[in-house]
Amino acid sequence: LNGLTCITEKGASRYVDRKGNTVLSGNWTNGTEFIDGIAAVKEGGVWNFINERGQLTVANCYEEICFDNGEWLSEGLIGVKMNKKYGFVDTSGREIIPAQYSYICSPFVNGTAVVDKIQDCFINRAGETISKIKGEPYLYRIEGLLPIITSKGRLGLISPDKGMVLPTEYDNHLPLYSEGL
Repeated sequence: LNGLTCITEKGASRYVDRKGNTVLSGNWTNGTEFIDGIAAVKEGGVWNFINERGQLTVANCYEEICFDNGEWLSEGLIGVKMNKKYGFVDTSGREIIPAQYSYICSPFVNGTAVVDKIQDCFINRAGETISKIKGEPYLYRIEGLLPIITSKGRLGLISPDKGMVLPTEYDNHLPLYSEGL
């Protein structure tokens, strides 16, 4: 988005411009693309945030950064793992939703994310449970809907506000959903 791409070769990551020239480098073993002027980089086994000049903006040393199809920043929030639990921080590293979940299944989409506290559930930006999910969620959403699979292996789609959109009666593949169909 800003003309920089993270390249990882032989366990070392750096950022290159469109011509392949190294623009930023550090002791990083992994890195994300820049979104809204920041990127997450892994150094010494932990994740931090840098700006487009390569300067640390957040050095909270997260155990993990949660990804969804390559996206790590969604609706201004980043899923992170701290002290073996997951929560959400903003781009300044301020904790928005405390690290209290066993995992984060999806980033925020339309104001909701899917996490597990006691069981899988949708939460809002305040960390409040909106609805429970009966089935195992997939790690990404399709147009804001969440594919789920039941204990019997049946697939369907669920929405945080509408409940079941596509009944769990399909098998062998993820449901394709586009333009409301």
